[in-house]
Amino acid sequence: MKQINKIENPDNKFDLYFLAYDSPKSLSAGEHWTARQGVLELTHNYGTENDDGFKVANGNSEPGKGFGHICVSVDAIQAACQRIEDAGYKFQKKLTDGRMRSIAFALDPDGYWVCQWAKGFSLALMSALGGDRLFQSCRQDSRR
Repeated sequence: MKQINKIENPDNKFDLYFLAYDSPKSLSAGEHWTARQGVLELTHNYGTENDDGFKVANGNSEPGKGFGHICVSVDAIQAACQRIEDAGYKFQKKLTDGRMRSIAFALDPDGYWVCQWAKGFSLALMSALGGDRLFQSCRQDSRR
C-alpha cells in the first residue's frame, strides 16, 4: 500500500492519511482517491509528538485495550508473509502457528497487529463459523 492522499486539518489539530494499493494491476488504479477500492484511512491527532511521556496504546494491552488490529486480504499469503519477514518485521502469529493456517499477524514498529489473510478466506470462514466465533478463534490463535 502507498499513501494516495493526505488532508491536513491544522485548525482542528488532526491530519488524515489515505492508503491504497496503487499498482497498475489494482482494480481501481488511476481513479480519483475517493473512487478507489480498499482505501484505508489513518488519522493523526496532533499533540503526542511533543509529549515526552507519551506511550503507544496498541489496543492489545493496557492501557487502552480496544481495536486491536487492521486486516488486509492478499492474493498470495505465503509470499506476502515472506516479504514482511524479509523486511525484518516480527510476527504475533505466523501462518504455521495455531489452527488457522490462512491468517497471520505481523507487528508494526509500535506493536500494532497487522493481519494478513488469504483472499477469499474471510467469506468462507465467516459462513462456516459465524462472525463472533471467527473473532474469538483469531484472538485465541494470535495470543499463543
